[in-house]
Amino acid sequence: MLAGDAEGCINDVVEKTVDAFNNTSQNILGTAWNTPAKEWLSEDTWKLVQERRNLKPSRRESTDNQRHYNYLCREIKRKSQCDKDTYLWKICKGTEEAHMQKNKGDLRQCAEDHRQIRTQSAHCSGM
Repeated sequence: MLAGDAEGCINDVVEKTVDAFNNTSQNILGTAWNTPAKEWLSEDTWKLVQERRNLKPSRRESTDNQRHYNYLCREIKRKSQCDKDTYLWKICKGTEEAHMQKNKGDLRQCAEDHRQIRTQSAHCSGM
């Protein structure tokens, strides 16, 4: 009987230790997201995304929370489109400059940039 009590006590200690570790790591490190970050999103847009994530669980508690959540969704959509346009514009500008200089190394980069733009455009149009 004592062996069973000791085993139950050990299991409780292990369970409490695992819970403490998981809670601490969640609070300190946050949630790990498996999807890669979009390189064209700005820091401001990422801050809005994080604010929206934090607000999501409480959005049904009041109409103010729901309005603010909807506002954040619209702002994220606007800012991400602007960020993407800026990102593609910079790539195009670099491509134009490389084409004007006609350096072989720059032309290789130009072809890579062109592939990247085509990939981005295909994702936007849903192809």
